Amino acid sequence: MITIVVLAEKYRDLHLKNNPEYPQFIVGKDIAMLRVDVLSARICNINDEVIKWNVGSESKKLTSQASQQF
Repeated sequence: MITIVVLAEKYRDLHLKNNPEYPQFIVGKDIAMLRVDVLSARICNINDEVIKWNVGSESKKLTSQASQQF
């Protein structure tokens, strides 16, 4: 449990350093730290071109029509 607390405080400190104007959302009673590990994502640009990204693989460009199949 100590490792989890230490890791949470490490991320809290980094978050506060990058967002010093918002401590009310980062430190205080009942403010939890949540870490999300992203394994895959689809990213769309202004031209409706979609890129599929996965951990450990190359990005694959998909057309907007093909991306609707997923």
